[in-house]
Amino acid sequence: MPIAEGLPGLPPEPVEFQPGWAEPYYDADRARPRVEQVINGIRIGPDVRGDSRVGCAPGSSYWADPESARGTPVWIEPSYLPDDALGDGEPRLRDMEAVACEETAISLRVMYGRAAAPDVMERLAGGESWFDIPTGGYVTIFRSISRGPNVTSSEASDRWYGTTIDGLPAAVAKPILERGLGEAWAVTRNPDTEVVTIIRGLNMTADEVIRIAEGLQ
Repeated sequence: MPIAEGLPGLPPEPVEFQPGWAEPYYDADRARPRVEQVINGIRIGPDVRGDSRVGCAPGSSYWADPESARGTPVWIEPSYLPDDALGDGEPRLRDMEAVACEETAISLRVMYGRAAAPDVMERLAGGESWFDIPTGGYVTIFRSISRGPNVTSSEASDRWYGTTIDGLPAAVAKPILERGLGEAWAVTRNPDTEVVTIIRGLNMTADEVIRIAEGLQ
């Protein structure tokens, strides 16, 4: 079902990109239900409490040097990122933080910035689609060794669906508009390593966040 079917009275794609054109879509999306649900064994919802960390006594975890996660199951080094998240061929790393317990990294979060094209307004004025122009945003990848998996998310319930990614059970949230308005999510859990991976991309398609997930070891 096209996601726009859940946005009554609004076209599947905007036909004009005037200031504030996206607000009706965000407003319509905010009115959609957000309830707890289980997709492929992954519990998701706005009131779902995040996972407790495996093997950590309460109060024993601490912030750690992100490099301490290198070589562990939570290390993040994607083989694919969209072109606008690269600068001179290298990822546009915006932030990186790790949590450890008993000198072992148990979670890592990495954020990559996505650069906007310098001529966005000129290209829009020339008739190019907003969805075909780099307009900026981010990609966030979070990995943890966790029980659950339980994922706190306020994305609309009907935007989520189940699939498999690289052979792992997964839950994916489409953006508000399928061509890339709002956040898209991909969540997997490896039952062998107990690693939960959560990828969030602003103004990206579901296919793009799935491709990022497929490129993680």
